Amino acid sequence: AGKSSEDCLQRLANYLQQPLTRLSRLDLPTSGILVAARGDQTAAASWWFLAQFAGRIVSKKYLCLATGDAGLPGYTEEIKLPLQVIAKDGVSRARVA
Repeated sequence: AGKSSEDCLQRLANYLQQPLTRLSRLDLPTSGILVAARGDQTAAASWWFLAQFAGRIVSKKYLCLATGDAGLPGYTEEIKLPLQVIAKDGVSRARVA
């Protein structure tokens, strides 16, 4: 069984010896990034970031790690396709649809 966001956040807060506020669990099927602010929910950083997420001001960029021939160094490409989530045996992964 996996760990919950709350379990991970509490473990990190204990390690840092300071409270943390969960701001968002971004893209759970793709990366599961857990965004947190130092301080409790009344801290200025928490309020500022929570307002950014509530106002949908946050933007995201994805980085794809690939193997094989990807062209010359510095080559970039933009993929404008949705991600497809594939769940198998309790594990989910995403791929370009």
